Amino acid sequence: MNEFVVIENADGTTGIRARLGFSKEEVKDIESFIKNNTTDIEPMQMLQPS
Repeated sequence: MNEFVVIENADGTTGIRARLGFSKEEVKDIESFIKNNTTDIEPMQMLQPS
């Protein structure tokens, strides 16, 4: 991801606008997006201390 901007919407939701290379994507409501796309989202992997 080259850059991203977190957007606070007037209705209280949070969105994000991101750019990866030449591709630009915007998600207007992150919470709704995550709830509706659970199969596409992989859990964050935490690094274990060595």
